[in-house]
Amino acid sequence: MQQLWRKLVVAALGAVAVMAPIERASAQAEYIGSLSYNLGIPTGDTKEFTDNESWLGLTFEGNFMIRPNASAGIVIGWNEFHERTVDELVLNNGSISGGQYRHLNVFPLLVTGKYYFNGESSVTSAMTPFVGAGVGTYYVRQLFDIGTTEFTEDTWLFGVAPEIGVLFPLRSGTIGTLSARYNLPFSSSGFIGSESRSMQFFTIGLGIAFSR
Repeated sequence: MQQLWRKLVVAALGAVAVMAPIERASAQAEYIGSLSYNLGIPTGDTKEFTDNESWLGLTFEGNFMIRPNASAGIVIGWNEFHERTVDELVLNNGSISGGQYRHLNVFPLLVTGKYYFNGESSVTSAMTPFVGAGVGTYYVRQLFDIGTTEFTEDTWLFGVAPEIGVLFPLRSGTIGTLSARYNLPFSSSGFIGSESRSMQFFTIGLGIAFSR
């Protein structure tokens, strides 16, 4: 895990250096839309079910500037986790062991708010850190295969998602985004084995944005 974090830090710093952010004069943006590619890191109940980092994730965001340093918006995302294992899975009414395939798809649908530390500058004209939070619903589909038997469960969970990140202008006139979000769906018993789980996970997203 430490090696993974070291690689992520080096990759993020390299990406920022290669993209060469530059300051430029710009009018205040009214809307920022972005598409990010995400690394998903399971935590809590997700880690217990699929203890495997995942490079399968995308997030679309639309943010409307309600003030020069604040926005309100929406997030539509997808993250997939999967693992083949022989580890024992403990349930309320027993346990399952043997060769297994575990698979999880999570689709966040969130309303968000963000605050930008941009001073007097436009959020698109210079490197701009921000903090934010989302609230909404998560659609979670759980699949469990053992031998020739397959179990599936799907459920909707209410949840929250705090976030930190940075925007940085690119030479092409677009905007780069680098962010970290902790997805925290609340607990539900609508999972395999009637287990009460919340399926938390952490994402690191690198993307590109456009403003108008």
